[in-house]
Amino acid sequence: MQSTIEAWVEDLLAEVTDAVSSDEFQRWLDIQSRFHDCSHRNTLLITKQCPHATQVAGYRTWLEEQAMSPS
Repeated sequence: MQSTIEAWVEDLLAEVTDAVSSDEFQRWLDIQSRFHDCSHRNTLLITKQCPHATQVAGYRTWLEEQAMSPS
């Protein structure tokens, strides 16, 4: 049993090391660093809609801007 657990831990460590060094994980970290206040779901939506976005506004900010803009 002990050897099985040790083998699982070694496999897990190898998988984590591979994941952390991957380009995909680095891109995800970059996105999360730009939108750290947003949920994971919202960061995925932002990335799909505008991959190079650096800022986003919330719904209330959007409403305020709509109210101030000339119709």
